Parts: sequence; C-alpha cells; structure tokens
Amino acid sequence: MLLGDPTKKVRKTGEYFTVNRQLNKKIVEFLRTFNDTKQYKMLENEGGIDVFLPRNFGSVLLSNKSEGFDTFKRNHSINLIWITPNLLNDWRLNQDVEWQLFFKDYSSYGFKRIKHDSEESYLIIEE
Repeated sequence: MLLGDPTKKVRKTGEYFTVNRQLNKKIVEFLRTFNDTKQYKMLENEGGIDVFLPRNFGSVLLSNKSEGFDTFKRNHSINLIWITPNLLNDWRLNQDVEWQLFFKDYSSYGFKRIKHDSEESYLIIEE
C-alpha cells in the first residue's frame, strides 16, 4: 500500500530544514527593508523567525488559530500575511470559508500583494 503521491519528490528531514531556513532568511532580509516604525503583525506558518524580525514586527503562528479567519485576524491585529506552501496547505485555512473568501479577493479587504526575492512565497499586506 502506497501513501501519498509517488510522483512527488520527498525531501529528507535535513533537506526540508535547509530549504525552510533559506526561505526564512529571505523574508527576514526583505522585511528589514521596510524602514518604518509602523507595527506589523504577520501571520505565518513557518515558525522560528520571530526572534529575527525587526522590532516593529510580531509573528502570529497559524497554529494559534481556533476560530474563523475574520475573528482571528481581528483578535491578533494581523496586517501582514506571509503566503507560503505550508500556510496554503494547512487544514485550519483550507476548512475556513472566511479565509477562502478573503484569499480569493484580499484587495477588497484592503490588502495588496508584495513580491520579494522568493519563488516559493509572497506577502499580503494591509494598505
């Protein structure tokens, strides 16, 4: 019996953490270019980057989500979302109709997409 997709390349644990570490490094370097004093609360699902973020950035882990997306976003003052494969494939969002509506048309909620130096991720920021 096969589990999973046999055509997908499976990364070894060490390889996953190396790729993840590079992704984290790129986003931290990009966020440091903001050069402003605005307070940011970033929703993310990678973990381990909050200690490297600039002082005016805070990290909110998706694992803390236990309510609908709108309430979660409001309760945690989320104004920045780091879109990664880990975030998009998480069941907490995939089963949340409020997230699906938000993500389908985030510009109508006052957010815009920002590209940074990564093929695997991007940011959605509140304007």
